[in-house]
Amino acid sequence: MLGTHRCDIELQDEQLDGNVVETYTGEWKNDKRTGFGVSERTDGLKYEGEWYNNKKYGYGVTTFKVRYVTHGWWR
Repeated sequence: MLGTHRCDIELQDEQLDGNVVETYTGEWKNDKRTGFGVSERTDGLKYEGEWYNNKKYGYGVTTFKVRYVTHGWWR
């Protein structure tokens, strides 16, 4: 399923400040981010890539507020 949702969940590997809003556009399975998707946060962080069970998993690219970019494989 594809869709855009405001995410009020916290990823296990990331702590979100209470003032940060995250949006996710991409694939969902069983109400969890699974497949390809894009997560953008109001603090400037952006992740485009593969997800599994609400976690970054597979290949992805993270862009930070200062335009620093990292890419690689996640598990």
